[in-house]
Amino acid sequence: MIIVSKFGGSSMADKTAMVRSANVVTKSLPKIVVVSATYGTTNQLLSLIDTAINSSWKNVTPIIESISSNHKKIAEGLNSNSNTLKKLELLLTELSTFAQGICLLNECSPKATDRILSLGERMSSLLFQTALTQIMPEKTIELLDARKIIKTNNSFNEATPIPSEIKKLCSGLDLTSNIIYITQGFIGSNDENETT
Repeated sequence: MIIVSKFGGSSMADKTAMVRSANVVTKSLPKIVVVSATYGTTNQLLSLIDTAINSSWKNVTPIIESISSNHKKIAEGLNSNSNTLKKLELLLTELSTFAQGICLLNECSPKATDRILSLGERMSSLLFQTALTQIMPEKTIELLDARKIIKTNNSFNEATPIPSEIKKLCSGLDLTSNIIYITQGFIGSNDENETT
């Protein structure tokens, strides 16, 4: 039997919540941990998309700054290393770049929406990897991009998983060793590796 743990947004809300969730993992010892975006982030990302379509850049930047500040505060609270901080910065840059594009076009395709919303889980899983690594130094805590194993059809915003493909890709995971995988909920990719 393979144990999988899932933590929602409130369990990823801040440094304290992440450490508490990491302590739960030490007791349940799952092989895979699935996390949601930090509490409120998905709503902020949806608000960002709406604002970028219907308003100006000056109204978008405060939302980006709030998301950035929240995640950087967690990263600093966890004493994240320079590699993690660099990866977080790249994700935040990706967010800003997409938001600028939406502002210029005054529209956001379903494909772009999926990509932007994925950033919530991609950032929280990165930070939770740090929290768990600190609490369980005897384990190898590996960040697993869900898009590499959760394959779906091309229906952006309402993609359907393809179980046969997922099973095939999951067979490549090392589920018998000292590794605990941290991955993201609610995201996948199609056969062209586009985020769904």
